[in-house]
Amino acid sequence: MVCVYDPVWAQESKKIASAEQINDACKLIRKWLAENINQHVADTTRVVYGGCVTDTNAKKILAEKDVDGFLVQSTSIKPTFRVLFEIIVEQVCH
Repeated sequence: MVCVYDPVWAQESKKIASAEQINDACKLIRKWLAENINQHVADTTRVVYGGCVTDTNAKKILAEKDVDGFLVQSTSIKPTFRVLFEIIVEQVCH
């Protein structure tokens, strides 16, 4: 199972969540899964970030402990997408 965290407040305000805020939210999702379903589900569910990901914040987001990745959306696909894609591949493959 994959769970996507996409903060509504960031969409409405056009602000970008910090890597720490994203990690905290993903950690809360995992905690909720453990408490309301079971620990196995919490441990095996991929919790990803669905907000704005850029070439400048991708490494920080992927470095967070409770973030398993992200969902690249249209706001992330710009001329710098190649750089973003290279960051994703580098982090996932190493």
